Amino acid sequence: MLNSHSQKTPLSYEGTYACPICRCGQISSITLMEALGCDVCHHI
Repeated sequence: MLNSHSQKTPLSYEGTYACPICRCGQISSITLMEALGCDVCHHI
């Protein structure tokens, strides 16, 4: 459940983010695709 103080941040292909699946990798854009993938667990 979201509380009233949380804010949504849109994802950008230029950024890197913490992987929500393995929690230790970083997701970033995959070359020549409109997708983000993790460098550790390889989820797309």
